[in-house]
Amino acid sequence: VQLKTISGFANYRIGTMLNVNGSVGRTQVTSPVAGLQDITGAVWSLGAGYAGPRIGANLSTARSVNGGGGQAANLAISRTFNASATYRVNDSMGIAAGYSHADQNFRTSPLVPETNVISRFKNDRVFIGADYRMGRLLAFSADLNHQRRSSDPDRFSFSATTIMLGVSAQF
Repeated sequence: VQLKTISGFANYRIGTMLNVNGSVGRTQVTSPVAGLQDITGAVWSLGAGYAGPRIGANLSTARSVNGGGGQAANLAISRTFNASATYRVNDSMGIAAGYSHADQNFRTSPLVPETNVISRFKNDRVFIGADYRMGRLLAFSADLNHQRRSSDPDRFSFSATTIMLGVSAQF
């Protein structure tokens, strides 16, 4: 599979705290794989970030065409959306929360059975976390994540909640 992308990128800073960036382009996929159609289409990304003294926020969205995306497929056409916010309670403690969504469409060849495992999945993730620095030596963190994936076929769907606790020491 041959994948060619031509795109332009722009980044604009508004003051010291706001940043906006984006790209727009075109991807062309040609394939020698029997049964896999060639694809030509738009790819893009758009993001904005705010970094204040206590509050931070990021938003981004994108459409891309890539290789199989770690799945048993020839191509993956992805659309993503991400949002996150942070708040510094004080110099020692911060909290964060966010949401991400990914929608991946996989292109395969019906003549190559091992690539026909999954045709699409949607993944949603929500998280909240906190960190606390105790002096210069120790730092603690806790993160709660919930992820839900729906897929076609359904046997690759799942839902999972994880809690991560961390301790770090700096010498």
